[in-house]
Amino acid sequence: MEHSCVQLNDLPDEVLLIIFKKLNNVKVLYSLMGINKRLDKILHDSIFTTNLTLLKYLLYDSIYSLSNSMLDRYCVEILPKVNNKIKWLNLESSSMKRILLSAKYPNLFGLGIYNIEKETTLRLFTVVIPLLHRMSNLEQLNLYFNCSHEKTFVDGNDLKTNILYRLPQLKSFEFNIRSSIDSINQIDLPSNEYIQHTFREFKHKKIISCVDYFPDSNSGECYVCSYPFTMTRYERITNNFSKYTAICGDRYFFNNK
Repeated sequence: MEHSCVQLNDLPDEVLLIIFKKLNNVKVLYSLMGINKRLDKILHDSIFTTNLTLLKYLLYDSIYSLSNSMLDRYCVEILPKVNNKIKWLNLESSSMKRILLSAKYPNLFGLGIYNIEKETTLRLFTVVIPLLHRMSNLEQLNLYFNCSHEKTFVDGNDLKTNILYRLPQLKSFEFNIRSSIDSINQIDLPSNEYIQHTFREFKHKKIISCVDYFPDSNSGECYVCSYPFTMTRYERITNNFSKYTAICGDRYFFNNK
């Protein structure tokens, strides 16, 4: 690394900026931040700090947390130095709390939360949502998660109460949520018509919902998505959901249940 830095230091700032712009900004910050004052000055440019995607994308929209070493360095050394410049964060749910608490983000107006692991509704509404409430200046929010509950699905009432009413500056809210119930022995099971009705106040956003029950496994699942769709692959969907993409004229990869 020392030999590489000597070579980098031989180049003018303009050339370094051109080189760094062609690389992944998260990896550039991780590799070079803190090496010397000259590089730090270049890396504080808004090109590298405005929008940070602190997660790993794999094939077919599979999403994972950063490695522990990378996460440690960001939370301890990098984010506290560039926090005032960050305007958008894309985070994975298991590392979200640590990242958001590692610094204050006074200029953050956009947040994307992604998750492929099943989260319980208890964790969602006791950990994730309170963190969002701390950022009342958010203007854009992308929320993607799976959750389970004993009796009911996540619906429009939940999103209104916990998000829309609590984030007064929010102008854009995109979401893709799959919630499941582990037992369908109850009498009043939510229908798709009921789920749609809970979104009646989302007047400026088309909402796609799909409810399915599976007696063999004594379970039920509900998808609620904002349209147009923001993901390209959907896991464990049924024909009830697939038909919406045909109506809307969209093409996606499906992995049917």
